[in-house]
Amino acid sequence: MTHPLKPDDPGHFGEYVVAGRLGEGERAAVYLAHDPAGRPVAVKVLPRGDEEARERLSRELPAVREVASFCTARVLGASLDGPRPYVVSEYVDGQSLAERVRGGGPLHGGDLERVFVGTATALAAIHAAGVAHRDFRPGNVLLAPDGPRVVGFGIVWQPAAGTLTGDATGTPAYLAPEQVQGHEASPASDVFAWGATMLFAATGHSPFDAETVPVVVGRILNHDPDLTPLPPRLRDVVAGALAKDPGSRPSARQILLSLIESTAATPSPILDAARAALTPEPGDVPGASRTGDVTGTTGAHRAGEAAGVAGVSRTGEAGNPAGGIGAAGPAGGSRTGSRSRGWLIGAAVAGALVAASGLVVWLNPLGSDDAGGQAAPGATSPPARQVPASPGATAGAGTGQTGEPLVTDDFERAVPEGFGEAGSGGAWAVGSPQGTYAVKGGSARITLPAPGTGGSAHLPAVREQRTDLAFTFSTDKTVNGWLFVTAVGRKVAGAGAYSAHLTLNPEGDVGLQLMRTDLKNTETRITPWRKIPGLTSRSPIRVRVQVTGTGPTTLRAKVWQAGTPEPDWQAATTDTTAGLQATGIPGVGTYLSRKTVNAPVTLILDDLVITRPA
Repeated sequence: MTHPLKPDDPGHFGEYVVAGRLGEGERAAVYLAHDPAGRPVAVKVLPRGDEEARERLSRELPAVREVASFCTARVLGASLDGPRPYVVSEYVDGQSLAERVRGGGPLHGGDLERVFVGTATALAAIHAAGVAHRDFRPGNVLLAPDGPRVVGFGIVWQPAAGTLTGDATGTPAYLAPEQVQGHEASPASDVFAWGATMLFAATGHSPFDAETVPVVVGRILNHDPDLTPLPPRLRDVVAGALAKDPGSRPSARQILLSLIESTAATPSPILDAARAALTPEPGDVPGASRTGDVTGTTGAHRAGEAAGVAGVSRTGEAGNPAGGIGAAGPAGGSRTGSRSRGWLIGAAVAGALVAASGLVVWLNPLGSDDAGGQAAPGATSPPARQVPASPGATAGAGTGQTGEPLVTDDFERAVPEGFGEAGSGGAWAVGSPQGTYAVKGGSARITLPAPGTGGSAHLPAVREQRTDLAFTFSTDKTVNGWLFVTAVGRKVAGAGAYSAHLTLNPEGDVGLQLMRTDLKNTETRITPWRKIPGLTSRSPIRVRVQVTGTGPTTLRAKVWQAGTPEPDWQAATTDTTAGLQATGIPGVGTYLSRKTVNAPVTLILDDLVITRPA
């Protein structure tokens, strides 16, 4: 809605002629103006005398210009030299989410889903450009005819905690806990604000709003909002976004993938478009698929790379970790600025845009490596059922492997090619070329010679219906890219495999999910991707997967820092997919992302134990 100009409002900003006011915040205003051709634009004017905002805008403007515009308002120009800096952006004709909810009540059904997916897509695009929004709220979500648009990013006054005074209405009620404590805004702060905004869309009120700012701050820091008004399939993603600890929140891309998966049975053109953009292109199957070996080192790794905690998700930069998985040498390593991704945005948009019902969904800012593995079209596999952890077990408890020992392999031998014999487990069967596998120095090694390569090793003599597999792994260097490690609990000849997949990103984060693989190397997530808090890929890691029973098969998995107490199961489910309800063999797989720049990388395996659980 356009409001009349005030007497002291300027008549123009450079070549843009002012026509009215679109909105006004505590220290900034947004005007409707027209360019020399008569086209409408929005002009946001920064606060007077705010040199910090001016400096930040100058620093981030190149990245802001590169943000994909299909779910945002494209930045057209800016002036930073005058007494009041301003930014000119595309004019979006539509009510704000705040106006829509105030006038028409909470959103429901497809209207709510469109706002969830469209805004998560916009945040993913903003973060991929290396900037944080800093002021995500209902007033900055515009409901345009072609779908939700997020506006106002990168050009907002950032108050310190001690300056939050006055009326609580507006932005303060959507600040993250770390912001009200005086810390700088980040992509993780945007995710928190997104969660609060989505709850507003579904309920009609802010989850943290109150009559005074001190009460608002207290609620942000200590209050867990009621999520029951949300549809059940949307509650988990909002709960994750509203985590008080920024490190525990998912990234915007993780949110988007979760939304698509949680609505797998929902008929919606919007969601169908998003799902389509996650399907791997025919023939684009890296790693072990080239040997015809079903190891779980294919599509899910690209899916994990898309779902994992990207370099920009916490810091706004794409960077290298301080150390590899158990990498020797001092911590450190260069960081690549966010601008290194800038040119990728246009290329990714060209390859991953899908239009449906007026909303264009952009999912893969890093290219085809990030296409997610989905079930094949027409697949009829029943949905997995989530099951609890072992009765009586508590988080952090050392459960340990029990049951009849089947294999213990400490790799205390020398094998120049392959893995040799695993004692009672018989001979290891490894992938090709065999020269990339070796046993030396008390450990087994799989060398990944180039980006986009994978490897696998199995024990064909261990053909069981019940297996409990655990091993420790590390790498020979800091991995400047994504590494994926798979613990294969059951590989069934002529059918597929059940596996635990670990996603290790360049920031040192580790994620876990359970996967089902078919003969075509199409992989289906049967538990959501989950970042494991407190776990780092910069030290050796131990993983354990247990696969038991048939019709249904029960799967459980956990991962922890080697040498620390074993936790309880972190992922658990059951599955009844036909063909996999049979005996199978265990194994190990790995895959190196195509974006890795310091190959070769060697995965080091040790202390492998397999038992037959009771």
